[in-house]
Amino acid sequence: MHRRLVATWIALGLAACGEGPAPDPVEPGEEDGTVAPGRLDATVRQDAAARDAAVPGRDAAPSPGRDAALPADSGRAAFDASSPVTDNKAWTAPAPRASCREGDRKDDALSGLNGDFRCNLDVIGQVPAPHFLSLAWHDDCAYVNGPDGTTVIRVAEDGTPTVTTTLTTLGFRSNWESMKASPVSGLLVGYESNGSTLAVYDVARDCAQPTLVSSIQLGPLGSLGHAGSFSPDGTLYYASSFFTGSVYAVDLAVPERPVVVSETFERGSHDLFIGQNGTRGYFAYSRIEAYLEGGIVAIMDLSDIQARKPGATGTLIHEFVWKDGAATQYPIAVRYGGRDHLIITDELGSGNCNDPEKPQWGYAHVFDIANERAPSLVSIVKTEAQHPGHCEQAGQANGGTGGFGLGTHYCNVDRLEQPRVLACGNWDAGLRVYDIRDPRRPRELAYFDTPTANMPGLARIQIERKQLWIAVTPGTFYVLNIAPDSELATILGQD
Repeated sequence: MHRRLVATWIALGLAACGEGPAPDPVEPGEEDGTVAPGRLDATVRQDAAARDAAVPGRDAAPSPGRDAALPADSGRAAFDASSPVTDNKAWTAPAPRASCREGDRKDDALSGLNGDFRCNLDVIGQVPAPHFLSLAWHDDCAYVNGPDGTTVIRVAEDGTPTVTTTLTTLGFRSNWESMKASPVSGLLVGYESNGSTLAVYDVARDCAQPTLVSSIQLGPLGSLGHAGSFSPDGTLYYASSFFTGSVYAVDLAVPERPVVVSETFERGSHDLFIGQNGTRGYFAYSRIEAYLEGGIVAIMDLSDIQARKPGATGTLIHEFVWKDGAATQYPIAVRYGGRDHLIITDELGSGNCNDPEKPQWGYAHVFDIANERAPSLVSIVKTEAQHPGHCEQAGQANGGTGGFGLGTHYCNVDRLEQPRVLACGNWDAGLRVYDIRDPRRPRELAYFDTPTANMPGLARIQIERKQLWIAVTPGTFYVLNIAPDSELATILGQD
């Protein structure tokens, strides 16, 4: 494994232990910063020539939901999806800056630097909560994982957060990036990061007082849980032990009796997302040796596992690489007008100011994956500070370009069908929120950062309350109110 990646993770582990109208579509060549869609590395891979045939099990119906996203409603198309995105050039410039309110604390240098910044977001509630990497939620409760336990927080309608209890069972002490809640089954799962215990809680009855339902050992002791994701129906949880290369599909249809239904997958995973009614898996950083190649994701056929067929395995459909990323982190499968897209982040950049095509920090990519074997780049979602052309300036402002820095770690969407808003945790640069109604032209809408903390995890986009919930390290949970007169509030108020 690359030394920079190892050093960064070791440091993290040691620390843990102590709307207005939609914009017009981009026309080819309309903006500088666009390039032909061929930026996607031509070195795409698939397991065997036999997979050139159609893959069984693909469900054309929209995915009903996901482990961490809010319910997917239909909404209004952001652009004419009958004209494939691949007909247009990919957007690769930094996202245009947000229009902030008078009196906001704007980042007037490069967008995306660390500092005491606020734009179209106000703190209406906060509470101490030791935090490492995982934030999950169910109903009006949030779950913040730290190095020694998970803080349970109920958030009142007015945004006031109250700590109700702390979960300290194995699986909920330190569970790295694995803690997820299913809005369908009402289950909360955590996979122990320094052991092999996966724990299951019921949060449907009372989200503020989770009830331990069961625990299960996955693999040998010391298998080191890392990440995980629910199937859309909430009956399967896919647990990833990145450090051992293992993935386990755990059947939670009867949560009191969890059963591993498969641990045979043609690719491993750093983090993952399950879509297509459970028949597809998107495995980020699917081969550890691919670090020096760039960002990487594998599209997996999980049809037999979802169907609980005996001897079911996860098989590779297609794996592809891009050069401007490394240590790929988190994918989200979404749809625009019926076309499948993948929004995916890279934990690290692939450059160090020496190559204008390789950034110093990671950011988000949007791919059109309607043709699973021929994905195309639609856009890059990044700040000015993440742009390779600003590498030296951003590095000087941030004290260097190493580690996670100002990179994007996790992003979340407001809904899976016709997503409108993308909220990203940018480590030292805090929270950045984008308009993605037209995925070909992302635009910044809002941001929030504090100079002494960083934001590594998911953000909850609470549509009904017009709030954002985030957790920052070393330990604060924030409820942010979206400015009522902002474009972000208008967009979330649209159907």
